[in-house]
Amino acid sequence: MKISNNELEKVCHWFRANKLQLNSSKTKFMLFQRGKPINQNVELLIDQQAVQKVESVNFLGLVIDDHLTWDQHIQHIATKISKNIGIMSKLRSVLSLKTLRVFYNTMVLPFYDYCNIIWGRATSKNLRKLNILQKRAVRLCTGARYRDHTRLLFQQLNVLPLSKLIDFKTGTFMYKFKNSSLPEIFSNFFTMNNQIHLQNTRNRFLFRSPLFRSALAQRQSMQFNGVKVWNNLPFSITSSNSIMQFKNKFKSFLSKAV
Repeated sequence: MKISNNELEKVCHWFRANKLQLNSSKTKFMLFQRGKPINQNVELLIDQQAVQKVESVNFLGLVIDDHLTWDQHIQHIATKISKNIGIMSKLRSVLSLKTLRVFYNTMVLPFYDYCNIIWGRATSKNLRKLNILQKRAVRLCTGARYRDHTRLLFQQLNVLPLSKLIDFKTGTFMYKFKNSSLPEIFSNFFTMNNQIHLQNTRNRFLFRSPLFRSALAQRQSMQFNGVKVWNNLPFSITSSNSIMQFKNKFKSFLSKAV
């Protein structure tokens, strides 16, 4: 089934008018879907050339799948993390614990940190493999045994487990929103209580969470998770005077809750 796409035609005209060329052989499209599959025989054309339909694509290091389950992205980074932890394991006998910590911060942590507010709300089943790998890395950094409990090890290293890392990134996003330092597209992304209720109440500096039709949509929504994380923070943290002060206080708060 061919789809008439006037917007793509406009893009092609713009490219030609500006003496640019769209490489149709490197251009792909994806149909985002839930539940029953959408018609799989869709054909999209650019300059009369068919565009390849894909079920996932790697965009700036983020593997996006057509159901937004993040299965493939998590598997992708889990493979890379596992290889780097394997290197840590082989070097633990010749490197100091301090050096192993540096290795963790440079070769493991970035995979957990990058865009986790997007993929970090995947199912707990999907995230389990990343949690296991992170605990293995923390044990290596502290010289702990394979079955040692990691709660105190995370605190010892001042390292946040994945769930707290996601909350940290989410809270930082909310702080930037509250202080108008996000791109303009997010200007109306959240609603504060003081925009609804003008009376001088304790909750006027909190955010309102929108309603969702399903638990799945709620779990994956930044508008829900951002509000939840922010509204559970003490005022002493949310009232920080700078982003650096906020991050320091917030990380300390999360570390004590590990």
